[in-house]
Amino acid sequence: ANEAIRCDPEDSDPWVMLTAAHLGRGRWDDAIAAADRALSLEPESETARGMRAVALSLSESGAGWKDAADQTLAAAPDSALAYAFSAQAYLARGGEREAAERFREALRLDPESEFAQEGLADAMKAEHPLFKPFFRFFLWQERLSRGWKLALTIGPILVVKALRPAADHNPLVIGLIALW
Repeated sequence: ANEAIRCDPEDSDPWVMLTAAHLGRGRWDDAIAAADRALSLEPESETARGMRAVALSLSESGAGWKDAADQTLAAAPDSALAYAFSAQAYLARGGEREAAERFREALRLDPESEFAQEGLADAMKAEHPLFKPFFRFFLWQERLSRGWKLALTIGPILVVKALRPAADHNPLVIGLIALW
C-alpha cells in the first residue's frame, strides 16, 4: 500500500488498502487517518467510509463512530458493503440488535456476502446472554496493545505455576487456581 501511495498519492485505492492494513494490525488511529485521506481523494468511497466507521468504533475514544456508520449508509443506501461496515461498527460498540438488522439487510442486498454472513453470526451470538460477556471480553482484548495481549495470555500461566507448590499444602490455593 505504501509503495502504491508513493507511485500515485492521488489515487484513493491505495489509501483504502492502507486503511485495511491498519485495521488488521489494530492501529485504529492510523486507520482513521488513512481513511480520511482516501475520503479526501474520493468523498463517495463507501469502503473508505465504512472502514473509517469501524476504526472509529474500535478506537479508544470511539468519538463519532455512530455518525460515521450512519454516513456510510447515507452515501450508499443500496450497498450491501455499506450495510455490513455500518453493522460491524455497531457490533463493536455493543449495538448487537442494530448490527444484526444491518447485517440482514446486507444479506438481502447480497446473499453471497461472506462478510455479512460472518457478521450476522457474530451479532446473533453476541445477543445471547451467555455468550455476550465473552464477546465483550474479546472485543475489549482486541483493543489492547500486543504487549497487554501477551500479558493476559502468559500472566495467568505464570501465576498458576507460581501458586502450584503452595496448593499442595493449602486447599484455599487449590480453590483459587480452579476458580481462575
